[in-house]
Amino acid sequence: RASPTGAKTYPPSAAAAIRAARPGWTPPDRVEAALERLGLVKRRRQLAGTLSGGWKQRLALVACTLPSPQLLLLDEPTAGVDVELRKSMWELIERLRAGR
Repeated sequence: RASPTGAKTYPPSAAAAIRAARPGWTPPDRVEAALERLGLVKRRRQLAGTLSGGWKQRLALVACTLPSPQLLLLDEPTAGVDVELRKSMWELIERLRAGR
């Protein structure tokens, strides 16, 4: 989206960011499933810009996997996140790779 001044604006919440990642209409159940995948359900109404670095990484990973791409290039997807989150993100990436 663009503002009246032409500057790019960003979706206000985590749920809106996920919906915006997929062009067209995204069924609510797919958005909910995406939020659940990495534990973002409780943060669905939080402003995306106020999320910590780790939560922003989760949001980015969930948003880019929503359209079920055949190829996904990730550049250091776990940089700047704690050990527990790093493990859960790599487990999700492995499940996506395996098609589960």
